[in-house]
Amino acid sequence: RKSTRKRKNKQVPEPHKILDKSVLSDFERRNITKWIAEGIPQSIMDHYGIMYDKESNRIVYPVFDNNGNLINVKGRTLFDNYKDFNIPKYMNYYPVGDLDYFQAFCFKKKILAKSKEVIVFESLKSVMKLDSFGMYNSISSETSQINIFQVRELVQLHCDVVIAFDNDVSLDEIKKKDTIRLLCYFTNVYVVYDRDGLLGEKSEKNSPVDKGKEIWDELYKQRIKI
Repeated sequence: RKSTRKRKNKQVPEPHKILDKSVLSDFERRNITKWIAEGIPQSIMDHYGIMYDKESNRIVYPVFDNNGNLINVKGRTLFDNYKDFNIPKYMNYYPVGDLDYFQAFCFKKKILAKSKEVIVFESLKSVMKLDSFGMYNSISSETSQINIFQVRELVQLHCDVVIAFDNDVSLDEIKKKDTIRLLCYFTNVYVVYDRDGLLGEKSEKNSPVDKGKEIWDELYKQRIKI
């Protein structure tokens, strides 16, 4: 109830405009060599519809709601010096509305229905990396927090929730979130937390999967229940 009040008593998410898949024809199918070099096979990227926007030099991917409807296209710049030119790292090609979905959820429905837990990352890229490690029960919240609408979706999965945000998000920040505390009333909630600095400096904003499978396995093994 407290979380709902903080969203100005908003009970129902704003509906998304469903896009025709023809909008994806504006982009190219090509090997994303930068992400291949980081350990994500092209076959996994193809599964999620990763493409390239040559006009803006961005990696782009379709965003689907939990029922598999196309509602957005999201882009991530390939310019390493994007900050020097005030280029946003990520951009949405269409209005977003409320985040009442998880990226990759529609691809994972059958897996999550049989799983005892779901792992929540910040980005689709992290989901794809975990797929490459042979673990397929992850989804992306698209931000470093989980809102009330997403809490409802997680509760309906009837499984444990493992939060695996980037290393610049502290354990205390996660524990203080009203929505996380609410989620704890309904299920077991764990946090993958880098207590030993295995992911490097917080300023690097690394995901728990960014340093390879061995470090992920260690971080996952040490996950903390809240």
